[in-house]
Amino acid sequence: MKLWSSVRGQAEKMAFEAEKMVRIKKEEAAMDEVRKQLQSKQLGLGEVALGLFRSGALADPQVAALAEEIAGLEAKIAEHEARIAAIRAEQPKGAEDEAGQPQEAIAEPAAATPTEAPRAKFCPSCGKPVAPGAAFCGECGAKLGA
Repeated sequence: MKLWSSVRGQAEKMAFEAEKMVRIKKEEAAMDEVRKQLQSKQLGLGEVALGLFRSGALADPQVAALAEEIAGLEAKIAEHEARIAAIRAEQPKGAEDEAGQPQEAIAEPAAATPTEAPRAKFCPSCGKPVAPGAAFCGECGAKLGA
């Protein structure tokens, strides 16, 4: 009976700990939801402050520094958007637009100099291909000649 009592006590302790973990996870999930709401409100506040600064209704040195950084990032985004638009407008060499006029061709990558590909080697015992420089067949283990 003492063993059974010990097992029951351990089971109750495990159940208590499991239930405690469930309650903690529920609280963490609720806290994460509140944090998301807080971030959304902070983002909205930032957008309002930036709008007020740009309109001249808010003059604060900290806001000015952040607004300057934001303007720089927006300029970088505009540069990337322009590059993307230019890439999308590229046509293959020799392509014509709807009016039959030649389009600006994209630069072709440099052609690789043709080199003789190494000849494939095969195992004399099983006939399977073997890796270049291998001393033994990876399939059957036969020793390969030089």
